[in-house]
Amino acid sequence: MRFAPILLLALSACVSIPLPHGREPVSENQRPALARKMVAQKHEPNQLVATDGSRCSTTETRFARVERGDRVWCLWRDEGQRPATTE
Repeated sequence: MRFAPILLLALSACVSIPLPHGREPVSENQRPALARKMVAQKHEPNQLVATDGSRCSTTETRFARVERGDRVWCLWRDEGQRPATTE
């Protein structure tokens, strides 16, 4: 069971969670959730957007490595909108 703390430490170094300072409380569906999702879009400098519209803030180094279509583990937040499809 020593692997779990190491995994949590590694994941915490990969993401940052913006905190709602001075705003309304975050709703239940906007709380970050750790999941593996497919990346549909990337927004500079460090925002990944999943196919379901949820968003993840990551480091600029990781952002540069991730490509559209990759499945990545991240703390995703539901923003209530789906990304536009570009075929």
